[in-house]
Amino acid sequence: MADSDVQICNIALRRVQGEPITDLVTDTTKGAAICRTIYEPTRDAVLRDHSWSFAIRRQVLAASTDPNLTQFLYPFVEPADPWCLLPLVLLDPSSNYAELPGFTFQEEGRIIYTNLSPAALKYVARITDVKMFDANFVDALAWRLAADLIGPLNGKTLVEPMTMYQGILNAAKGNNDKGAKEPPLKPTSWVDSRFG
Repeated sequence: MADSDVQICNIALRRVQGEPITDLVTDTTKGAAICRTIYEPTRDAVLRDHSWSFAIRRQVLAASTDPNLTQFLYPFVEPADPWCLLPLVLLDPSSNYAELPGFTFQEEGRIIYTNLSPAALKYVARITDVKMFDANFVDALAWRLAADLIGPLNGKTLVEPMTMYQGILNAAKGNNDKGAKEPPLKPTSWVDSRFG
């Protein structure tokens, strides 16, 4: 876990043998200048790359007044508080917010188009409070930052930090998949039981 954006940047800088920074606003070192430009977009990119459990939000969608020029019946405005980075699945408000993974929707700009109304959305939100980040996310974000820092700071190849980032992301995806698997079906007859 991390206590601040600066701490995450310092983890990344340490991984590429960079000097630690004291602040993202006033520090004038090269590392701080690079982190200042890449930290927020990189954080959002890492949030978008995976459905991190700490960043999952659900919200009833508000109807959009924009013209609907799609094949879908209803346009809705994407959630803005917290900001939607990645729509995941529609939820049915009339059925205890059941997930509707087979129900299609299309995202264009900040509008969700669908044939479901009313509709709610499960999504990955833009989380900026570092204290909410889990340890895997901090580790992945630091490696992703390291991948962007290593070239400008010391001219080394970007391969190793990006490989580490991909490994952590794959592990995080695997952790999420473990909870989502359905139990195997039980045999329904002695034939299934013997030959299944």
